[in-house]
This record gives sequence, C-alpha cells and structure tokens, in this order.
Amino acid sequence: FEEAVRQSRLHQKKQLEGPMNASFWLGYRLKTNHFNDQPYFSESYQPGYYQQLWEANSFKRTDRYFSNHYAPVDEQMSRHKYAKRYRQFQEKGYMIKSPSRATLDQDFAAVAELIQDRFKSFPVFKQVSPDEFISLFSNLKLILRKRYVKLAYTSAGEMVGFIISVPDYGNLFNRKQMTVKTLLSLVAIKCFSRRYIVMYMAVKEGHEGLGSAMVYALMTEYNKRRIQATSSYIHEGKVSGSYVFGSVERQSEYAYYVREVDDV
Repeated sequence: FEEAVRQSRLHQKKQLEGPMNASFWLGYRLKTNHFNDQPYFSESYQPGYYQQLWEANSFKRTDRYFSNHYAPVDEQMSRHKYAKRYRQFQEKGYMIKSPSRATLDQDFAAVAELIQDRFKSFPVFKQVSPDEFISLFSNLKLILRKRYVKLAYTSAGEMVGFIISVPDYGNLFNRKQMTVKTLLSLVAIKCFSRRYIVMYMAVKEGHEGLGSAMVYALMTEYNKRRIQATSSYIHEGKVSGSYVFGSVERQSEYAYYVREVDDV
C-alpha cells in the first residue's frame, strides 16, 4: 500500500482506487461476507481479512455491489410487470429467443457489436473485430445451455439486447489439473444443474424496458425446472438491481474503495 502511495505521488495522482474496476469486462471488488460458502461461478474471492486490511490503510468504501441468491422460480411468483413488458415488445414486432447451434457464431458477433457500442465510453476500452471477439470468448460457448440465453431482435432483424446465464460451475475451472473426474463433474453440471448465474445483460439505447421483457423470457425457462438463480455483481442504485428472479434467500456483498493521496 505504501509503495502504491509513493508511486501515486511520483506521478502526481490524487487517488488510489481498487481493488480494480477498469471496465465492464475488467472488474474486481472485495468480497465482504459469506466466506464459509462455496464460491459461485465467476465470483470474486479472497481471504476474509482483506476488508479490514484495506480499511486499516486509510481506504474508504465508495461503492457497493451485491449478488442476490434467489429461491427457485415457480408459479407462485408474480411476473405481471415482466409479462406486460414482454407482450408490449411482442406487439411492436420484437422477437426474444435463444440462440441455436447453427446461428451461435452469428449471434456472438452481434453480441460483440452491441457490447462495444454500449461500453465504448468505459476506461481502457479497445475495439476488437467480431472474429477477435469470437476467438476471445469462444470457450464460453462450451459452457452455455442455449435455452438459458435470451437474445432480443427488432422486426428488422437487429439485435438490441441480450441476457446470458450459465450453470453454476462453482470453482471447478480453478483447479490446477483438469482431471477426468472434474470433466465429468462439469458435464453433469452443464446438463443437470438447477442453479444458474445471471452474468451479462445489455440493452441498446432507445429500447428502454426491453430488459424486463428478456427477464420474463428467461424466467419462463427457469420455471420449467424450478431453477435457482443468482444475479451477480449488481451495482447499488443501478436499474439492474430492480430485476427480480424470485424471493431473495441471501445476498453476497462486495465493496470498492478509494484512498486520497496527499502531497506530503
């Protein structure tokens, strides 16, 4: 920490922020609770004392993120407002569907275009071609269950929104060696898991309200198998926090910190 302060002064910087939040795709916050629980897939994780360590070194919490862990989706949950949005967009000619094996590369290219348009103002953003994007994220296709991915298209065929959820693989991908047993566990989770992580969602500007319609389409799929969902890394105060996949059973919390750097 002191070396970071020294470097900040050397380069005439006024703040240290962290752990890291460079952009939508490159972020890391400190986990602050539920350290006895198995990490869910994609969860930031570190020893429990880190929060106290940062705060003891003059870092102040500035932002809060949370992940909601929901009870299984079932018919008892009211989905009226989501269903209403879904019907409204259907009536306007929008189509919300899951990708197929035949269109997956094409859909990934459309996702790449939408993401880059939506997040080009973020720090450290770098434009990549559709082919580069597919190369970078091609492995994601191997772990998806396509029915739990929803893509939204206008009547003209333009993709204007997506929501991606994946089975909860826990920390199996962090193993030092990918043994046969681990591979079999991954396949079993992909095929049979009833726990899913809602990881990515984006809507093109000018199509407000489409998020609720996509959530309804995904919830309909979840209801068929009573899926338990986790909405990951919701920035407190953002609209994404209003999307609900059931009653919240527990909430994981993550913090982002800032330390002011004086001139001394």
